[in-house]
Amino acid sequence: MDDNIIIEMFFNRDEKAIAETQKKFGEYIHSIAFNIAGTAEDACECENDTYLKLWNSIPPEKPVNFKAYLGRIVRNSALSLYRKNNAVKRDSGVYVLLSELEECLPSKTTTEDEADANYVSPLISSWLRTLSQDDRVLFVRRYWYGDKVKDISDITGIPSKKISSKLFALRKQLKDELSQKGVNV
Repeated sequence: MDDNIIIEMFFNRDEKAIAETQKKFGEYIHSIAFNIAGTAEDACECENDTYLKLWNSIPPEKPVNFKAYLGRIVRNSALSLYRKNNAVKRDSGVYVLLSELEECLPSKTTTEDEADANYVSPLISSWLRTLSQDDRVLFVRRYWYGDKVKDISDITGIPSKKISSKLFALRKQLKDELSQKGVNV
């Protein structure tokens, strides 16, 4: 079913919109949730939260790119659940993923830093557009979708060590780019 039809179903408060979204994007949503949350139970909870948040946000929102909109919702749900579940302990899952980017991004601890974050997001998007498609896909798969390096290696056929080295170089490039634009990292 076409995304616009599904969105229109949400606007009409037709409960079939959830079923159609699940049929079309269920695997996509589960993949993101599982990659970040780390367990099947947590992924299921994130999926359910995603459908509820989607129902509550459309209307008034009318997403232009429905898949990206869903991705953002499930990713934020999974990150929130992950933070809640791991507030005390630090495991090797998302903590490692986020710590890899930590040296490239400013922390959000003050109002000034919040303003920086609103400034940084378009800079990162712009930087991503300068990358080759392969590098951009690699970066986004790792840091947006939360794919493990091994999984990216299996998909692309590129050895894990080479992917890790490439990601390290891309993080350095991002850090340099943000520093040149005046962002304190």
